[in-house]
Amino acid sequence: MWIFSVLIVVIGGIRFSDGSALLAIAQGATAESPLFSGSGALQYIWDSPLKVLSLRYVPPNIYGIGLFFGFLSVLPVALLLTRDTLLFWLSSSALILTPCLKISMQNIGVGDGLTIFLAILLCYLNNNILISLSSFVLGLWHPHQSFFIGISFVLSKYVFFEDIEWRQVATVLASLALAAAVFFLWKASLGFEYSGRGTFMQDRMPELLYKNLVYAPVAFLPIALWFWFIPVAPRRGKCLLGGWLFILGIVSLLTTDVTRVISLTALPILLAESKKIIIEERDDIPVRRILVFASLIVLIPPFSWSGLDYLVWTDLFSDLCEWGVYCL
Repeated sequence: MWIFSVLIVVIGGIRFSDGSALLAIAQGATAESPLFSGSGALQYIWDSPLKVLSLRYVPPNIYGIGLFFGFLSVLPVALLLTRDTLLFWLSSSALILTPCLKISMQNIGVGDGLTIFLAILLCYLNNNILISLSSFVLGLWHPHQSFFIGISFVLSKYVFFEDIEWRQVATVLASLALAAAVFFLWKASLGFEYSGRGTFMQDRMPELLYKNLVYAPVAFLPIALWFWFIPVAPRRGKCLLGGWLFILGIVSLLTTDVTRVISLTALPILLAESKKIIIEERDDIPVRRILVFASLIVLIPPFSWSGLDYLVWTDLFSDLCEWGVYCL
């Protein structure tokens, strides 16, 4: 597992997204500041109350920002240190059998590592208090994405398990609803308006959609391979599952990061399949098949706003030079 994790990082590379914008917010900038007023693409950061609030307590320099978001990016990897078989398997599945680790390391400033970490915990935990806390934090970290992750979690419980844990389902939905209410109160209390990513994408939708459709086969390939390499038959609602995955695919195509969005929003469904393998103690999936699948995940590049992301190390070195940290 560790070898594949290292290969994913080495071949994919590391990139820091939105570093200058995060630094500006940490130093007190608002959406009306020059850095943000000229582009709605960066104003989306205010859609994450927890991210903006955390920037108030991070040292307002590029080193503090880099260390904080770097820590969040590798946070899911810490779960591999567990001795719990189920948690280890869920973490391994998310990190080396999906593009999640690659996405996290190539978008460090976005903080996807925390989203992945919380999604894994949601599928692992049985304590409703901890499930509620994880859902609430997820809803405040990424209000829009958490809605789709929550629905995927609920659907996975219905589709893959004989006994539906309705208390867990209600806990997740109630916590996300509370987080949504806090989010709207947050927006009302800001004292300024921001356009968010929606306006930016709407203005560029024809070009964006065409490009996304061209590269869609590559973007969706890891998820398609999952259902081929990890075949777990649903107990019920097969058409419902297919319909929801289709909706997630459409939603992903309407964003600037297709692989990232489909991987994160569908993650609870994939983890539910992984959980069933452990619970049912299945041994009909050969280790060789898992190794081949993990190797393909290492090689398949995510598709994002910058195209097919192979070896994005050059972007990191460029940013380090721009920020005055180190120039080659």
